[in-house]
Amino acid sequence: MNNWNPQGVFAELQVESKVYGLIVEGDYGEITYQGTRFKDFRREGSKSFQ
Repeated sequence: MNNWNPQGVFAELQVESKVYGLIVEGDYGEITYQGTRFKDFRREGSKSFQ
């Protein structure tokens, strides 16, 4: 999973396949991580194309 943190720094995180399968391109929300360890993603919405 790739993301930009609030400071504008790009981070690449490893995510378990059971979580990765639930996230689609365009999803946005709050990500929780510690260092390079992914902890949680709470989806707030999606801008994905239909």
